[in-house]
Amino acid sequence: MEFILLTTELGGGTNYPATLFIELLVSIRDYLKNYSVELLFEEHLLPFYTETNEIKNTCVLFEKYEEAFEINNGLVVKEHIPKNTDEKLREHYHLSSQDNIIAFLSTLPFKKQNGIVVMEDGIYFKEPFVSLYYPWYAFRDLTIMLAEDELIIGKNNVFHLLHCNMDTSEVMLFLRNLQQVINILHDDYVSCYKSL
Repeated sequence: MEFILLTTELGGGTNYPATLFIELLVSIRDYLKNYSVELLFEEHLLPFYTETNEIKNTCVLFEKYEEAFEINNGLVVKEHIPKNTDEKLREHYHLSSQDNIIAFLSTLPFKKQNGIVVMEDGIYFKEPFVSLYYPWYAFRDLTIMLAEDELIIGKNNVFHLLHCNMDTSEVMLFLRNLQQVINILHDDYVSCYKSL
């Protein structure tokens, strides 16, 4: 009952559904029951010195880049990202010049900045009606499904792959491999941290 009153007061005049807000509050409550508040505020970042190389190596496995013709499947990694594209991505995704872009997958050729940006600190998904960011520790457990040419991220966030140059199943495999490498890095980091 308290949740319903709270949502009507906070939700008045916004488009955020009251049921989703209640679900969010219940999830936070349940999380705090299972874990301490200290753990909630503890940083879960991966160490940058291994992260960049491991993530880059995973991205390179899926990159099809022919330098002579600049032909690619929509995925470009690090030094293959043209300078003007890098600048446009930073503006489009509101990234600072200190943020390290590891790879970019364009999923909508008509709006070349829309797609998936892989960063040192996490991953961005962006198209006209969807804009999502997941730090790596959240991306590890993120549900990703493929339905025809639609990538479903998290809870009903639909991301269209209809005009993507990379095959939809390859996009899915790319994201799964990234999740796998992030899980390994995270587990290594946690075991190393616990041994100190």
